[in-house]
Amino acid sequence: MKTLPNGGFAVFGWTQSFGAGGKDYYLVRTNSNGDTLWTRTYGGENDEYGYAMDVSESGNILMAGSTRSFGQCGDDMYAVVVNAVGDVQCARTYGGMGSEAAYGCEILQDGRFVLAGHTTTYGAGQYDFYAVKSASSWISLDAPEVAIHSMDNDIHLNWANTSAPFIVGKRTC
Repeated sequence: MKTLPNGGFAVFGWTQSFGAGGKDYYLVRTNSNGDTLWTRTYGGENDEYGYAMDVSESGNILMAGSTRSFGQCGDDMYAVVVNAVGDVQCARTYGGMGSEAAYGCEILQDGRFVLAGHTTTYGAGQYDFYAVKSASSWISLDAPEVAIHSMDNDIHLNWANTSAPFIVGKRTC
């Protein structure tokens, strides 16, 4: 759940109760009292799992997780940006032939964004840490700059909101 700049809240996750099919991203917009203003689902005929969201100063919402409906193969990282009324401004997948998912995301001050999660396509094998930083603002979603760090096992992300954002992953056994 995130507080929105113009008041109210955005609540994000996934649902299998309704939507395009399977599981879909699920976004709920409320007023400052918590009363539902609208709900929307985002996804395709297969499964989308929503794990993280961030809100820009202008009220745009970045949702991140994984998709099986779009992308190359298997699960791919899935980023969807919507405006204040829930209309899709852009959507993009990141990944390869294995499995990728984003568990954290952040909109940067310059309009770009960072996604962080796991990959089985790239890295040292099994589940490795995978971070994607967009090369330009979310409006155009040009080809991403990609940084990959090998880290097997579980991924725990901590975010620092500074002028030079960074991602910290923790290996657990």
